[in-house]
Amino acid sequence: MAEQQSKRTPVCFFLVALECRETNLKATTSLIRNSRNNRIRFAPLVGFTEVANPELIRKCLKLGFDDIVLPPFTKKTIAPRLAMQLGKPITYCETRDYFGPCRAVITRPARKYKRTPGSRYGHGNEHEDEDEIEHEKITFIRNLDEGIRIMKGSRGGQALPGNGQKILARGR
Repeated sequence: MAEQQSKRTPVCFFLVALECRETNLKATTSLIRNSRNNRIRFAPLVGFTEVANPELIRKCLKLGFDDIVLPPFTKKTIAPRLAMQLGKPITYCETRDYFGPCRAVITRPARKYKRTPGSRYGHGNEHEDEDEIEHEKITFIRNLDEGIRIMKGSRGGQALPGNGQKILARGR
């Protein structure tokens, strides 16, 4: 159904009632964030929950949700939150087990420091291989007229091809 809708709608929003779908949350999110269609993969994924459950919110953020909305669920409160997902650059990070908004706490592991002779503060090199996490950063804009447009991307500091191009399917 999402594939068909993405052909008609430049930006699809996935609005998830978290209490209803918690048991299938990981599978549902995985289908969206791993889609071959970039209109789905980069779609805003917004969860709605009646209760501010820190464990559930943390789980959703680790799964790649763009936002979590709490009551009151009114047009006045929801419209600005959804509008924040449009018309501005957004950066996603992709690691081996995460794809979604860049959140340093989620996408970067705690650094391990080693004391090395001559180091200024008794710390080792912050960029040692064992401390690095392979990731790709992709900055894009969601626009209701054009869809998803990749602005820039990098993998390990290298620019990705296709920067600035409107994309409809992954790999194009």
